Amino acid sequence: MTQHLTLGCAALALLLGGALTACDAPATRTASTPPAVSADEAPETLALALGPRADEVITVDLVYRRRAEQVAPRMMELWIDRGPGLTYLGAESLAATMAADKDLVVQDRGDALRIVVYASSNLTELDSGPLARLTFRRVAGADATLTLIPQLPIFAPASANDGLLLGPPLVLTASSATGGTP
Repeated sequence: MTQHLTLGCAALALLLGGALTACDAPATRTASTPPAVSADEAPETLALALGPRADEVITVDLVYRRRAEQVAPRMMELWIDRGPGLTYLGAESLAATMAADKDLVVQDRGDALRIVVYASSNLTELDSGPLARLTFRRVAGADATLTLIPQLPIFAPASANDGLLLGPPLVLTASSATGGTP
C-alpha cells in the first residue's frame, strides 16, 4: 500500500553543518489509500528497490520520481525504519544526488537510518532517479523490513512535499525479498 501524505509545515531550514530541521509550526500528516491509477500516472515519489546481493550482503536503492505537477526539491531528510535483521554497513550517492552536486549523509540511529541529501553551496533541484544505495548485512536466518517513515517535511522547499507518495515497505525474508519497487 502506498501512503499519501499532505504537508502542514511551512518550511525546512538548512542549518550550518548540513542538518535539516522542521520549522516551528507542527507538521500534520494523513495516510490514505490513493485512487486507483496506473504506476505511470502516479508512481511513488520515494521508493526502495532491492539492488544486487552477494551472500548475506544486500543493497537497497532509494529512488526519487518527480511527478509533472510536483515542485522539485532542493534537499531531503528521510528516515527509514530498518528494525532487527539488518546491520547497516554504508551508503553511496547515486545518479540523481551526484547530478545535483549534493552531499549524502546517512546516520545510523539504531533501528532507523536518517538520510540527508543537501548542499551548502547550491540550490540545485533534485531530478528523478536513484538518490542513494544503502548496504546492509543480513543477520543469519532473520527476516527484515525496511520502511520509509512518513515524518514530514521530507523535502525542501515545503511545497515539494505536496502530494508526496511513499512506496511500500521492502520485506526481506530468509529466502526472498518482496515489496518495494521492482
